[in-house]
Amino acid sequence: MQIPTLASGSTTPAPSTSNGQAEVDKLQFLKLLTTQLQYQDPLNPMDNTEFTAQLAQFSSLEQLTDLNKGMSSLITAQAGMANLQALAFLGHQVAAPTDHLTLAENGDTPFQVQLPNGATDVVVTLRDAAGNVIATNHLGALPPGLHPATWDGQTNDALRAGAGNYGVEVGAVDSDGNPVAARILSHQQVTGVDLGGSAPAILTATGSVPLAQVVQLSD
Repeated sequence: MQIPTLASGSTTPAPSTSNGQAEVDKLQFLKLLTTQLQYQDPLNPMDNTEFTAQLAQFSSLEQLTDLNKGMSSLITAQAGMANLQALAFLGHQVAAPTDHLTLAENGDTPFQVQLPNGATDVVVTLRDAAGNVIATNHLGALPPGLHPATWDGQTNDALRAGAGNYGVEVGAVDSDGNPVAARILSHQQVTGVDLGGSAPAILTATGSVPLAQVVQLSD
């Protein structure tokens, strides 16, 4: 009885992302190899070079399987570390990107402007619930980095706006007139943590903020 031999250039099944499937692939390979040895022609045995090549293929398969297991463990560990990091934010203040500011009955509303590059003109615009522009603040030229700023609640009509939430946006250009990707950041108290999504997020009075978007952490 003659069993077809494995050609030295043949390839083994690629290891699956499933550990169970990878174990099946290894067992299938070993079974095929031992069957081949069992039924080989004694007068024409397998060439040593060919046999060595097949063993090398099995070794590569096993190494890839072990690498896959190691990567899965690393990903799981990283996810656990991210969750622990998010829990450590509870009760602290964070600075994160926002598209609105909250104005109290009295006092100013602090915020920050983040610039990846220097800008020659930075303008902060505030809008009411209907989308109407109520205040425009020119901050002038600013270098790259984080810049503290405040809105005193004054509108373009020199009146104080009522308490509530207002939309905010920032525009910036460099010396050549090209736009600079500026962002508005606000300080928010962390009241909870959401670990149910694909990535952890912190909860504040204004909503959910992905942990990756947090820029600053303070007491």
